[in-house]
Amino acid sequence: MGLTRWLLTGERGGISQRSLRGQLATSWGFPASTFLEERARAQWSGPVIPPNVGETLLVSVRVEALWHLGSERGPMALELRGSAAASAELSRRLVTRDLPLYDDPNRLHRSRAFVARPFVIPRAEAPPATLDGASYGLSLSLAIASDMLRLPLPPDLAATGVLHADGTISPVDGLARKVALILEHAPGIHRFFVPGPQLDEACEAVKETLFDLGISHDRGWLSIQPVGTFGEAFTLAWPDAIDRLRERWQDREVASRLAEQLHRVALFDSPVVLGWPAIETCAEELMARNPEDRDRQRLALVRAIARRHNGHKEPHPWPSDSDLAQQPRAARLRHVAHVVQSEAEGGEDPGGSADRALRLVRRRLERASEDAVLLGAVGRAFGAADRDEDAISALREAIATWQDIGSPADSTHALCELLRLLGVAGRAAEIDVITRRDLPLIETDPRMSDKSLGFVRVALGRAYVQVGRPEEGFRELSEAPEGRALPLIAEAGRLRWLSRAHDALGRPNEADAVRDRLSSKQAPPYPWELQTGLALLDAARRDGRATPPLRERLSRLRELGRSLERCPEGRDWAAHLTERSRY
Repeated sequence: MGLTRWLLTGERGGISQRSLRGQLATSWGFPASTFLEERARAQWSGPVIPPNVGETLLVSVRVEALWHLGSERGPMALELRGSAAASAELSRRLVTRDLPLYDDPNRLHRSRAFVARPFVIPRAEAPPATLDGASYGLSLSLAIASDMLRLPLPPDLAATGVLHADGTISPVDGLARKVALILEHAPGIHRFFVPGPQLDEACEAVKETLFDLGISHDRGWLSIQPVGTFGEAFTLAWPDAIDRLRERWQDREVASRLAEQLHRVALFDSPVVLGWPAIETCAEELMARNPEDRDRQRLALVRAIARRHNGHKEPHPWPSDSDLAQQPRAARLRHVAHVVQSEAEGGEDPGGSADRALRLVRRRLERASEDAVLLGAVGRAFGAADRDEDAISALREAIATWQDIGSPADSTHALCELLRLLGVAGRAAEIDVITRRDLPLIETDPRMSDKSLGFVRVALGRAYVQVGRPEEGFRELSEAPEGRALPLIAEAGRLRWLSRAHDALGRPNEADAVRDRLSSKQAPPYPWELQTGLALLDAARRDGRATPPLRERLSRLRELGRSLERCPEGRDWAAHLTERSRY
């Protein structure tokens, strides 16, 4: 016996009236805007409580129940364990990457501990000691997005789906029973997000459950909405999210505080940020609000940094001496580092920019973190200018500086570029030294983030493939944290070099299957477009099909076109692109 049947017949079936009224007091239980509403009003005339920020309804079938997910602890609260806890961590990282915009970047650092309290356990079973299951992934991601943006989930919404590191949603077990539980016990839920391939299954379950309740299908209230990705689910849940945040930003103090937070996140490249589209969107929105001069300058830099990360490789202008003089040295050198990096990726004279910046670096015993950051940018710029020995020297200095100041985890940007150059040069012995000497320091640093470790694993796997040790490369690329949300550029590069490892191991079919995965990604063009183009060229080189028409096709891709323009005369253009590409 459930709430819906009670509203239809008045029969409690052994369930206390207090329990049923408790359900009616929530928006998930109160059947607003259906023919059941009149009877519900007769039973409960008090306030109907909507979900708070970061709360949602979970549906389980291992123990048939509906759960109230939130952070409020109590005697009945269950911890998330096993695959549910893993889904929560994946969701947190993925949401920071794939949110379309931010309201308060400081909230990205929150690692909220979720618990689940029983909403209803229909069969009066003893609740489990913990809650486990991968099917909560989509619900968890929406709850985390709600918390980060301070936007409550719509009170009529529930969801189910297994979440993956690329943001896609896959099917769940027991979907028909989940649909039935919602219809029978949570008639306030009018929308149920389900994985796209299970649309027909869910719709059929709605029909069968309504028939069992004695309700004609045309009087049904539960709409099944198929979703394929977290991004799609977010848009359906909050179609007005940007408008609601714009309304908050009418307060100039709020907008100025956000500008300051974005400037700090962008300038210091927080390891929490896995994606930059939201930062670019925020900067553009705030710049359109005619901010004060200082905020406008900050936002212009934030926007330029975010656009570079998002694939728009315009070089940043070198700041004036007066602008630099007004910044603390830490911010000043990091600003210059971003300028040098942008010149490396899209400018005409990356080597000249690096030479100019190198004069700002102190001698080794006097260096601080900002010197190490700038040395890393200088190394990447020398690499872009084909001054490989200068690049390797600067990158080694950057890594040594990070180690000198007791922060090896921060050396990963420089280390990844050093591995790239050593792989291009075929210097396997030096790569082995890094794995023995530097990697253990990085991996045991408690501040090491999954984001940085993912980049290192991809870079090391690539280097092994390039020096002719594909077995080791395959292992590193396979062990890169695929089950965790990597930045898209790292995940795209991982797939491309995984296909190269398969090729080198004589497995062309497996290589092509990975390339198909890469080309099928439903995501913004950059970086998938870039890596798909390089993977296409990899396959063409393998099969002897690297022809001028293919070169013409690839030259239309922004970053590959620039790389072709920089290709020294007489060098094999196909090898130049595939071997020296940044990722």
